[in-house]
Amino acid sequence: MLFTRKKTGEELAECYSSADVFVFPSRTDTFVMVLLEAMASCLPVAAFPATGPIDIVTAGETGVSSEDLRAAALRARLFLMESHKPSPGRSPTIT
Repeated sequence: MLFTRKKTGEELAECYSSADVFVFPSRTDTFVMVLLEAMASCLPVAAFPATGPIDIVTAGETGVSSEDLRAAALRARLFLMESHKPSPGRSPTIT
């Protein structure tokens, strides 16, 4: 985990694109704009199944929700790896 100063624009996009999973650790924050930003960057989301995340996180498509946030993050990471498997003899590319 790396804490940085506020990021916007290209810097924010670079942060999202360099991550493996976006973990949303709140059970009470219902304004989930950051989840939408992560999903727009093709970053899988791990979140608690609470109001807000359950309304936009689609299991197996945009991320994983679970009461066990660590397990959700690991499954979301696996989801990313599976969805970007390279063809034999080709390098992986993430778009």
